[in-house]
Amino acid sequence: MPLIICKLSINNQTPFTFDLHLSRDGLYGARYQSINVQTGELEIRWNGAVGELMREEADLAVAALTINADRDAIIDFSKPWLYHGITIMERQVSS
Repeated sequence: MPLIICKLSINNQTPFTFDLHLSRDGLYGARYQSINVQTGELEIRWNGAVGELMREEADLAVAALTINADRDAIIDFSKPWLYHGITIMERQVSS
């Protein structure tokens, strides 16, 4: 069971509560392949928060997660509300 950061309810009249926790493995979600030892078949699996959604261990994930084609094919994303540009820097070689 993951560490529960907080356990909240909306108000006393609403029977809606939720647990907020980090993903069990501390990852966002990457696809990997594994072999099913019983069938010998190759299986596609997901780790991290995406894996928890796929295995129905979580109902919702909130993360600074890049939307890519693999993830977009298996989970529904909300409309992004904040964009951050990614910058790649390299050392300038002096001549």
